[in-house]
Amino acid sequence: MRIFALIFLSTTLAYAQLPVVLHETFDTNTYGWFEGETENYKVLFRDGKYLIDAPEGGWMSYLAPYLDTDKDFSLEATFTQVDGRDNNGIGFIWGFDGNHEMNNFTFTTTGFYRIYTSDRSLGVSDEWRETGLVRPMGQENKLKLERRGNAMFFYLNGKQVATTRVFPWHGKYLGFVTYTKMKLLIDDFIFRQDIRINLPPQLTTSGVRENLGENVNTGFDEVSPKISADGKTLYFGRKHSPENVGGVKDREDIWES
Repeated sequence: MRIFALIFLSTTLAYAQLPVVLHETFDTNTYGWFEGETENYKVLFRDGKYLIDAPEGGWMSYLAPYLDTDKDFSLEATFTQVDGRDNNGIGFIWGFDGNHEMNNFTFTTTGFYRIYTSDRSLGVSDEWRETGLVRPMGQENKLKLERRGNAMFFYLNGKQVATTRVFPWHGKYLGFVTYTKMKLLIDDFIFRQDIRINLPPQLTTSGVRENLGENVNTGFDEVSPKISADGKTLYFGRKHSPENVGGVKDREDIWES
């Protein structure tokens, strides 16, 4: 009985839920997800959901939260396709470098799923696999993936569909993708990892938040501000602005003020 109790306790600890780092309910855009609208696409917070009305070629939205690439983690969210084509993937990206290197776990509302990593040395098959676990268009599908030790585990609507070797982090972006023209709703996104930020024990804050005006604070995402050594210039990134060198498809340009 004592041996059984020790084994049970060890197993329970090994599979305990990781602490929540980010829980996004999409009521307000606290974390700085991309929002924008043109005649070709619409990406907005609407009625407590993240609406992605994607153009030809699909869409990716992502963040770069603080994380430790050497530690276990999990991602989960609810995806609902409400319109559009159903012949390509919907789901997660992670370890994205902002260019071409990434990992993803996607499904189609016709009943297929796919696991992909751009690191071909791992020998992971990226073929589409058929499953009866996917709910059809208009219904919610919950995806979850997690790293535990040296393995990745993938779940569709609460059922494990695959396990693989650990995928590398090519970059620290993680978020959502659709690879085809469609309308998609995302809700209840949770990122878990056991990380701690060490803050000074007597931390005090100074300064007051101030909007710097329309030359800096636009309707697009301004990120990663840096002040020059002489204190006279502010450098920052601006994402998907029509005024970027590559226009709205330009993920980020460096601006100065």
